[in-house]
Amino acid sequence: MAVAPPFAVLGRPIPRVEGPDKVTGRTSYTADIVPANTLWAKNVLSPLPHARIVSIDTSRALRVPGVRAVLTAADIPFKRIGRRLKDYPILAGERVLFIGERVAVVAAEDRDAAEEAALLVEVEYEELPAVFDPLQAMEPSAPLLHPDLRSYAGFPDYVPEDWRNVCARVEINRGDVAAGFSRADLVLEHTFRTGTMHQGFIEPYATVVAIGDSGRVEIWHSTKAVFRNKDELAQTVDVPAEQILFHNITVGGDFGGKGAPGDAPAGYYLARITGRPIKFVTTSQEELTAGTPRHPSVITIKSGVMRDGTLVARDVFVVYNSGAYGGFRPNVMDGMLPGARQAGEQYAVPNLRLDGRMVYTNEMPRTYMRSPGQPQAVFAVEAHMDLLSRALGMDPVELRIKNAPRNPDGSDSSVPSLLRAAADAIGWPAGPKPPTPNPQ
Repeated sequence: MAVAPPFAVLGRPIPRVEGPDKVTGRTSYTADIVPANTLWAKNVLSPLPHARIVSIDTSRALRVPGVRAVLTAADIPFKRIGRRLKDYPILAGERVLFIGERVAVVAAEDRDAAEEAALLVEVEYEELPAVFDPLQAMEPSAPLLHPDLRSYAGFPDYVPEDWRNVCARVEINRGDVAAGFSRADLVLEHTFRTGTMHQGFIEPYATVVAIGDSGRVEIWHSTKAVFRNKDELAQTVDVPAEQILFHNITVGGDFGGKGAPGDAPAGYYLARITGRPIKFVTTSQEELTAGTPRHPSVITIKSGVMRDGTLVARDVFVVYNSGAYGGFRPNVMDGMLPGARQAGEQYAVPNLRLDGRMVYTNEMPRTYMRSPGQPQAVFAVEAHMDLLSRALGMDPVELRIKNAPRNPDGSDSSVPSLLRAAADAIGWPAGPKPPTPNPQ
């Protein structure tokens, strides 16, 4: 009997291409890049969540030995920037909208001098009312964080004018929701909140900017989106894209959090003024207090269900906390997280109304984290389904199978069989039970 030849791939280890260099320390990250005559840069960050900037005095900072430049918004052209919605400045000029917003930037011969000078930049603030809860931010009495929002490039004009501090939305309307609730045997409503979550990458943001004698701009930046960042920076600093080179460099973790230009625009202006390369490396403390983590959410789900477990109506209100700005999200659903739809379309409900909103608050700006918006929505939906099953006295797996999504032609999809196979694999209902959800 002939013996089958050994597999070339199956059953054999496949080492990661970059593995040996990483584990031996040969891999270079942005923080390892130090062009000749590099200056260290440090941001001056706001200590207040919402305040008017009365004045900025840089005189003491400029007297620190080794300091070569201190820039404020008055020293660079004003332009609102962003990946889709153009709503945030390079440096705050009139107001700060969150703790950690950049108000000035320092360049010095070494890191210690830059840090000392940053502490000596004197900023006088007039504190203003702040709002941190996205539901409160939509109230008529809440401070209006972006009075000129409708003039921003990229703002979706279908957001109603009377919606306060809302910068993006999504809606789904299907069937007759009121009629569905009127015939339901049981109607339950729950509200769920999810909190801020940092992406947790080990390498903090780092940026190096150098401008050559020919005017060519070279940038090393811890980002996964080198081409998008190149185009965005070109528009921001009014330099032709062909004059900008973003070096492709190893990134020490991203998970959705490293897609923006970060300190590259400020680094460009510092490099142009000083004639020297500029290097930023943020600290872990700065990342955790003034970074761009995952969006918190408030999700309310109201469902009408028959005694046999058939869902007949659902009303969903999804609110994501955008923080102070929305420009860190890419061009997807006009700035709304795609996961918002998951709260309405996870199960086959004939009568559905979903209202999803992205709301400004005086918290740090948010950006993507793996499956943007989906963990928040799926958590809320599945916890709600568990609470429905308990109220009905129905097995939670059977409830899900009964309301599994259908194919576009109305036929059963593969979801029910997959759910059944998963339940059988863990020995449900004799296997471990899920924890009791804790709605607000």
